[in-house]
Amino acid sequence: MAKAQNVYEGSDSDELEIEEKPPVVPEVPEVFSDDESSDELPLEQQKAFRTNSITAPKPFKPFVLGYTPRVGELCREDEQFCTFQLVKSYPYQYIGKANRQRVDDTFFNQGKVFENSWDLFYLHRNLLELEGYPPPLILVTTRQFIHFLAKINKHFKTKLAIPDGANGAFEVLFGDEGTPRPRYLGQVNSKLAMDKLIYKVPSWRFKLDGEPEMPKVLTDDGYEIFRNNVALAQQKQAKKAVAKDKAAKTRIHNQKSYRQTIKRVQRYLGLRQAQGIHSNPQNTISDPKTIKAATYSLQNLTFDPNFVTNFAQENSVVFVCVDVEAYERDARIITEIGFATLDTKDLLLLAPGERGVNWRSLIRPRHFRISEHKFYNNSDYVAGCADRFEFGTSEFISIKDASDIISDCFKNPVPKTGDADTKEQSNRKVIFVGHDVISDIKFLRTVGYDVYTLPNLFDMVDTALMYRALRREMNTRSLGVILTDMGITGWNLHNAGNDAVYTLQVMIAMAIKYLEERQNHKKTESLGRNPKKSSSSTLEKADAWSSSEDSDGGLPNLFHLSFPDYNAGKRNKKTPVQIPRATNPWTTGSQKESSSSQSALPRTSNSAKSPEFSIMRNTPREW
Repeated sequence: MAKAQNVYEGSDSDELEIEEKPPVVPEVPEVFSDDESSDELPLEQQKAFRTNSITAPKPFKPFVLGYTPRVGELCREDEQFCTFQLVKSYPYQYIGKANRQRVDDTFFNQGKVFENSWDLFYLHRNLLELEGYPPPLILVTTRQFIHFLAKINKHFKTKLAIPDGANGAFEVLFGDEGTPRPRYLGQVNSKLAMDKLIYKVPSWRFKLDGEPEMPKVLTDDGYEIFRNNVALAQQKQAKKAVAKDKAAKTRIHNQKSYRQTIKRVQRYLGLRQAQGIHSNPQNTISDPKTIKAATYSLQNLTFDPNFVTNFAQENSVVFVCVDVEAYERDARIITEIGFATLDTKDLLLLAPGERGVNWRSLIRPRHFRISEHKFYNNSDYVAGCADRFEFGTSEFISIKDASDIISDCFKNPVPKTGDADTKEQSNRKVIFVGHDVISDIKFLRTVGYDVYTLPNLFDMVDTALMYRALRREMNTRSLGVILTDMGITGWNLHNAGNDAVYTLQVMIAMAIKYLEERQNHKKTESLGRNPKKSSSSTLEKADAWSSSEDSDGGLPNLFHLSFPDYNAGKRNKKTPVQIPRATNPWTTGSQKESSSSQSALPRTSNSAKSPEFSIMRNTPREW
């Protein structure tokens, strides 16, 4: 009498007897060598082998995490992790041909890997400044993965383990040097449950009550450690050396460009002399004496805030700062637009004062509120204060008129009275200023205004990047933090009008502070008070931020970047967005008539460019 095979143990059963003989199964080897695959067998034997080898997993003691974390709670400091994506790929990357198919069929494919009970953790990557805002990493503990392998080994009597060839990808330890640690997400035992849980991952701002404060700024070492750990967890070691070198070069280039921005702002304000050799690409000066003299003048700048600047304001520019506030639950709903302008002509005979206090008093503010969105008030992430404009009276405008008014603010940034003055002002070179410029450009596009169509747009300044260069920090700081560091009192932040004014104020203060710190450093060196010797790694990091005192800031930077369009698919692409001139309360009656008569004129094309700015507009833009 034939005996039935126990489903779980694979042993003969004495309790159950079978009357009929089971179907004859072709004889096939239980284990194939790495050189001999089941795929090499005849088709009928392959099917029989796979059908016979798929058995329910044997009972195994469930995994115990050892502590009961709450959702969002930080993991233990000594906990090691691997990504769940790596767990899913384990049989295809690390199991030989002999056992791959049967392990896959029993424990992995057709969603079986999700049926094992998993304790999930998540890790946000926002500090790495990656493009496209990638989702958080979904992780499981290394201990649980080892437990899962033990379960497989008991079932098949194999010896699967964490492979040496993974280079530590299954044993990543996060949290060194104050870098982010994974947080607990929950326990799942099905794909549907996992998908639902991943959809509910808390934001990167989430923190439990009573949780110790984590560093908000990563050091250079911490940034590298976190970036390498994330790359290791994602198994990017094959291209690690090339990617690391490329990322380092890109980061150094960006850091130097941030510092160049400070120097260009100094030139526009008359705090630094332009080096003609660099500022004019057509300059063919090659005389060594001339070059040496220009370099010497740059290296020996002197500055006293109580005296008028030694140098002329380059290009007689107008700084126009824009700040846009959007509803926190829908970034497409624009609630406020703030403008602040600073005419460098007003600074010619005025001493800047301590941290530019005299210059800051000449900033002209405007604050617009969108009538249709006046009831949208932010309260969850920031404290909205649209009704508390500190520098004048707010103006309510319709959303349909917003692009017209924005256009007029850029084209007539400084109020004048005469027609000749109006024509002159419309040709003045404009420096677009913002705290996170790219975000403001995107927000302006949601109301139909493309800043790149402005023919006299000359340069762009991002105060967030200026501060990073000034303090040599990897992370972006808020406007409030910068105001405090610059000794400026800020009231009712997150009001677009207030923020626009404060952004121009910190721009002035940082340009001056940079000069003062350089002078103090040179004074210390001249007195023989040599600072402590720095390590080679510290010197390398300092050099990565330095743009060389021989430099004058270089050519303007218009942030030639591509970014998403919030209104994609909503606009009629065949019909260009019309932005006629709008009535400006700063203009006279005759100017208003002139403005309205020109409103029917076609809008300046993106491709239209003045020869004066051709050096910066050699790359076509597609939106």
